[in-house]
Amino acid sequence: MTDYFRELDFLVNLNRMPEEYANSTALITCHDCEQRSTVPYHFIGHKCTNCNSYNTVILKTENMPSYPIAPQDGEGASHAEGEGEEDEEEDEGEEGAEENNQNGNSSTNTGNSSANEGQERTEQQ
Repeated sequence: MTDYFRELDFLVNLNRMPEEYANSTALITCHDCEQRSTVPYHFIGHKCTNCNSYNTVILKTENMPSYPIAPQDGEGASHAEGEGEEDEEEDEGEEGAEENNQNGNSSTNTGNSSANEGQERTEQQ
């Protein structure tokens, strides 16, 4: 494992974090020595300060950069298009039902038409 951890050390040093993450930290627990420590946040991994293992898990992060949740220019339009796609799928379902009615497969509308006829008769009386 020590060869693997040396390789991870090399990769962490080779791949500097973006400036937005300069003050970001991670509270980690080590699975090898079961100690907790706070270390600089990195995309590749988090090294235990007690035993130098990368066999760690993040419990909490602090000072992480925040990004806006609201859509940026042009993103709102694509969201509206996505909503339209759902409507198209519903329309296709209705079209399929109409095709079935034309082919004589009107099992769902048969019951409805009888109910409508009965309602019309009641209203006429």
